[in-house]
Amino acid sequence: MTTNMRGVISSYLPPGTGAVIDSLGEGHIHDSYVIRAKDAMGFRPLVLQRMNRHVFPNPERVVQTVARVTEHLQQRARLEGRDETREVLRLAPTRNGDLWTVDEEGEIWRAFHWIAGALPIAVPDSPEKAREIGFAFGRFLLDVSDLPADAMEPALPDLHDAASHVEALDAAARDDPLRRASGVQKELAAIEARIHLTQAARPELPVRLIHGDTKIDNVLFDVETEQSLCVIDLDTVMPGPAPIDIGDFLRSLVRRTLCPGTSGRQTALEYFAAGLAGYRDGAGGLLTAEEWEAVPDAVVTTAVTLAARFLRDHLLGDRYFRVECDGDNLRRCREQLFVVHWCRQHQIELRDRLRRTVLEHE
Repeated sequence: MTTNMRGVISSYLPPGTGAVIDSLGEGHIHDSYVIRAKDAMGFRPLVLQRMNRHVFPNPERVVQTVARVTEHLQQRARLEGRDETREVLRLAPTRNGDLWTVDEEGEIWRAFHWIAGALPIAVPDSPEKAREIGFAFGRFLLDVSDLPADAMEPALPDLHDAASHVEALDAAARDDPLRRASGVQKELAAIEARIHLTQAARPELPVRLIHGDTKIDNVLFDVETEQSLCVIDLDTVMPGPAPIDIGDFLRSLVRRTLCPGTSGRQTALEYFAAGLAGYRDGAGGLLTAEEWEAVPDAVVTTAVTLAARFLRDHLLGDRYFRVECDGDNLRRCREQLFVVHWCRQHQIELRDRLRRTVLEHE
């Protein structure tokens, strides 16, 4: 434990309290730890995060946005008789009541209350789990639907702007600071060939408050009941079209079910339909038919966008997404392009599943 981290922990723990610190998760952005007090009776564990200023240049504003969203979610949970201590992510204030603390190097740290007996699922082992994840994201969209979207300033305004990410990728390929471009010509060509598809998911749709990063491991499950508990990672909550949230979730779901060792095509189609059904149930009647019809195109949009982001980071030396070894971001790019290829192969089947699961269910 560094001196900086020791000072941060003292902002949360009672004076003189020892702590056990464990690294947490496989996140690509923030450094996360679980902090357990050794000798403070009744002090529950915390998830402590050092925010990544390279990704979020104004971390204080991000924490304020998260606080606003989580306070609203707690109110909704109380009104509906749900357990707000387990079904809502909650910021933990410092001993002084602040939402964050600053270390000696000027880095921003925040903490969340640990939810005991709750874990994310990296790869759902059944369509029922996929449905549970979809339900959690759909309910999240419904729960924040009465927060004014135009009053929420996005931390990453261009996060889902495929064109801007492809332009940035092209610039990185031209500059080629690490001389990696020659080895990724196939991937560059594939992204350029698919960029026109990303416009299809941008019709004139309602602007809603969306999660913005609906990958499947951003839902916690109760380890005993195996039911979804709450949605986490709220840094990207922002105004946007709902199909992007649904498409990003299904993109993540399809990618995981197409991993080596799974049964492939049929499994992915079944999980796709299950995820859709869960999202439909969670969101209730919030979404219009036009929004649902845009979902298959949004799956492709989010996959192409992520492929461009991962490949750009690979070309620039892995400065944005954390990697464990060289080539991780290139591998991630290829996985997203495989999702695009799979979706194009099965676009008729995906639209048929959408029609039978959602549109005919209305």
